[in-house]
Amino acid sequence: MMRIVLSVFLTVCILASAAAAGVADYLEIEAKARAKRVGNLFKNWDEVSDNLGMLGLTARVYPVSIMELSVVTEYTAYRHNSSLSNLLYQFNATAVPTSQDSRFTMYFTGGYKGNSYKDIEAETGASKNDFSSKNYNATVSMGYDISPTLRARLGYTVKVTAYPDIKDTVLVPALMNDTEWVMIPLEVLVPMVPDRHDHELSIGANASFLDQTSFDLEVGYRFGQHSHMVDWWWRIPLGQPYSINRIGRDTAYTSQIESNLQWYYVSPRISRAMGDRTGISCTYHYRKFLDPCEHSYVFGSTTGLISPWASVYEGDGVQLSFKTYLIKGLTISGSWGYWEKTFLTTLEAINPMTGELDADLTTNSIKEGRGDRDDIERRLNLTVLLPITTHTDLYMEPSLILDYSNNHSTIAVYDYTDFTITTEFKIKF
Repeated sequence: MMRIVLSVFLTVCILASAAAAGVADYLEIEAKARAKRVGNLFKNWDEVSDNLGMLGLTARVYPVSIMELSVVTEYTAYRHNSSLSNLLYQFNATAVPTSQDSRFTMYFTGGYKGNSYKDIEAETGASKNDFSSKNYNATVSMGYDISPTLRARLGYTVKVTAYPDIKDTVLVPALMNDTEWVMIPLEVLVPMVPDRHDHELSIGANASFLDQTSFDLEVGYRFGQHSHMVDWWWRIPLGQPYSINRIGRDTAYTSQIESNLQWYYVSPRISRAMGDRTGISCTYHYRKFLDPCEHSYVFGSTTGLISPWASVYEGDGVQLSFKTYLIKGLTISGSWGYWEKTFLTTLEAINPMTGELDADLTTNSIKEGRGDRDDIERRLNLTVLLPITTHTDLYMEPSLILDYSNNHSTIAVYDYTDFTITTEFKIKF
């Protein structure tokens, strides 16, 4: 599969470079290749490492001056966890119908993104197709220049994430005669992962003062579906095992119920230029659930690598960032971040005898792992870019990214460290 993708990738690059000269005014093509070494793939105490490679191609078309259309395709292959290998394809449209000279601006964007995971269930019994998804999004944003140094903005975004249904067999009662009932098998479609519908409304302002200093403030409100379980003892009969593992597949998704989840956030940022070649910024972010169900909980696997719940938490954090061009020819940026996160009440599939995640646990064993999850995460990042523009206006950009994170959690499974090295080469025609 990787050879086929590589062949197509190289062929398209060659054709694009040959054609770009005649359509340079309204077509831009970007190709990139990435290699990554991940020290802790699943971000837990198992410390599973892996190597992965990615090939990507992006085409941007400008049919009229106010519009951009883009198509993105990326294939990512994992060396040791091949069930995570996936194909991403994305289509976006962006329009800015207002004049560049106007104090009022309006921005529209919408798109579709599909993510399809490799299915090797026939070989190993492990399938990620449960997490293949179709994503739709639309955003409208408006801005107004109140003064040369003050700008206000308002935005609304809707996102829909749909997961595939799988075939499952359930037993239903049937009346054979006037007095006898029997259970017969019935094939049904079951949503292994609940679909999500999220809406976000934000308002913000940006002000410049003291020459090279700017301050930005954004406040937002978000609401959407919240899939959880309450009557878990009744829904998972005593002694009945179910599948839940470190990679994230969880047949207990079928027992979850839906309600609404709302939260708001506040995020101020201050930025300052330190001379002509360096800039620094400090960002604070706070988010808070408005109506969490105190008696609901989610499974621990839902906060894993490919889960829709990986970013759903309340808490606050701060991030310090810098970017500099002091070294000739190089763009260097970095950041340090600290976050305190509180997740929804989490149920872990931990074997109480071994203290490890288990694939088949009974209800009694599962109960041992239930608890509130509070995390403290620290993260360091360093990125080095080498932009190169040739005499034919061909743009190339090799880069190196170093990322270190340390996470401490009240649930021991999520006590971990991770060090990831990423190299990437990008070329634009």
